[in-house]
Amino acid sequence: TELVIFLDLLAAWLLFGYLDRRSLWSIGSAGLAVGLSAITWPTGLLVALCLLPWVWFSESGRASGRRRVAVAGLFAALAALPVFVVAARNHVVGKDRVLISSNGGINFYTGNRPGADGVSAVPTGTVLLVAMTR
Repeated sequence: TELVIFLDLLAAWLLFGYLDRRSLWSIGSAGLAVGLSAITWPTGLLVALCLLPWVWFSESGRASGRRRVAVAGLFAALAALPVFVVAARNHVVGKDRVLISSNGGINFYTGNRPGADGVSAVPTGTVLLVAMTR
């Protein structure tokens, strides 16, 4: 959680710095920070998708169409880079076709299974299975 907060604050700081300086370094670094945040907490992908139109429209009226495409493209490419690196690793090592993490299914089951009490994080049968394998 601390890493996500740090990366999100860093991205915000870099984005506001971009508004002052209009530096491609700032917008690229902000995109990379958002991408790194997304691999630590997958809901960061939603942040990246919400920030992309903001980056696009922050250039309206100030720059040519080519500059707007370059800035938005740089932000999107560097935000996607860490996600694609993790996805490639998941595919090569784990033979798994997921972007970041495939534990969503077990989390969904744990919270929505029959007998879920809203408090415990481990399904009842799993504790017995783990105890039997030791």
